[in-house]
Amino acid sequence: MPLRVTPRRARAHRGRDGPALPQPGGLNAGGLSGEEGTFAVCTFWLVSALAKAGEVEHAEALFEQPVGHANDLGLLGEEIDTATGKQLGNFPQGYSHIGFITAAYEIDQARAAQSS
Repeated sequence: MPLRVTPRRARAHRGRDGPALPQPGGLNAGGLSGEEGTFAVCTFWLVSALAKAGEVEHAEALFEQPVGHANDLGLLGEEIDTATGKQLGNFPQGYSHIGFITAAYEIDQARAAQSS
């Protein structure tokens, strides 16, 4: 049950275009008011959770959003400005890439389970 409830609650706090926001309620990660991008790793975590919950098509669609903002070398930053697509924060960000790899793996595993 928690595996299905958590992604639903996380989706309630998503950015305008879908990626998971790090802090609901208008506060940035430092606890201050102001705009902040979405953390790529949070979006990839949501993708992994959706894939594990069997929502593979939704997971794949959400996966494409941060991947579409990678630079010409396929590198991702820490955050993505959902309004402009600009990468923000630390660049390149290792955690974003770990999330990317994990999310891709979970989608692959979910697809394989559907095929069997």
